[in-house]
Amino acid sequence: MGHNVILCDDSRLARNFLARSLPSGFAEQQYFATSGKEALDLVTQGKGDLLFLDLNMPDLDGYQVLAQLRAQNIDCQVIVISGDVQPKAREKVMALGALAFLPKPLSREQLLQELLTLGLIGESDLNAPASPGGEDPAMVDRIEVLREVANVAMGRAAGTMAGIFNVFVQIPVPRIQALPAHEIIALIDQWQGQPGHQVISQGFVGAGICGEVLVELSSDEAHSMAALMGLDGQQSQEQALLVELSSILTGVCIKSIASQLELAFSHGHPIILGRNERRLLNDISDQSVLCIRFGYQIPQYDLNQQLMLLVTPSSLKNLERHLSQLVN
Repeated sequence: MGHNVILCDDSRLARNFLARSLPSGFAEQQYFATSGKEALDLVTQGKGDLLFLDLNMPDLDGYQVLAQLRAQNIDCQVIVISGDVQPKAREKVMALGALAFLPKPLSREQLLQELLTLGLIGESDLNAPASPGGEDPAMVDRIEVLREVANVAMGRAAGTMAGIFNVFVQIPVPRIQALPAHEIIALIDQWQGQPGHQVISQGFVGAGICGEVLVELSSDEAHSMAALMGLDGQQSQEQALLVELSSILTGVCIKSIASQLELAFSHGHPIILGRNERRLLNDISDQSVLCIRFGYQIPQYDLNQQLMLLVTPSSLKNLERHLSQLVN
């Protein structure tokens, strides 16, 4: 008998991938949930005995869903599939009762092998045709695809930060919007206008796509980071740490995005922006710029880092072409 399956992810792209990766006949009934709250409602209504669960979602995240399932003593098997690859994320979901944790991006072969390991399918299912299920690909807009790509990239960067500082990093859902360049310039001015705050810039280019990553950091955050790494807190060391950490996070984000889109980016060295220095934005101040905003939080050390990835207007057609290939 097949399972009553719930596929919970705020990305339609991710839900479609899962639906079409399961062996034909695996799901007797299949339900889609776009948030943790929707998934929890379906489970409490008795509509699912196997839940594939994302972690980083608005409304109710995956950790909260697992905690509520345990608190309400609801019998539902849960497999977590997330772009948050921090070891502590895996430890946390397993402690909350998840059957398994699988990192995004995920191949069909990896998914089937895990289902086999868990005893949910047999050897013959590895070669079974894929389920024809899923939602209409035409309904997947490019911003939604880009948000999923950004979410995975953000998870990779958080994993890197967690490894450096040996802490758990909270990662809110990335925000994507087209903003007039003058509004971004005003935001940078606001960042730089705060005492002790600096903005670090690093450009990237490849496959007809050009952009810039901006990281906002404060001297207080630099001091906390230095303490976490056992440095003595000298200002010169803290500034060097800011630049180095910015370079690492930016590099991981850019590499992850490029890998998912199957292209290559090269990127320059990070620099600390001077007042009124705007690099990429100088030549397009009268245009709108695609902006992806990431956040990384370590509450116990009062760290709240902002990272903003900008894509030039002339790059959008090439970016959309690569995003379309992911949908298809």
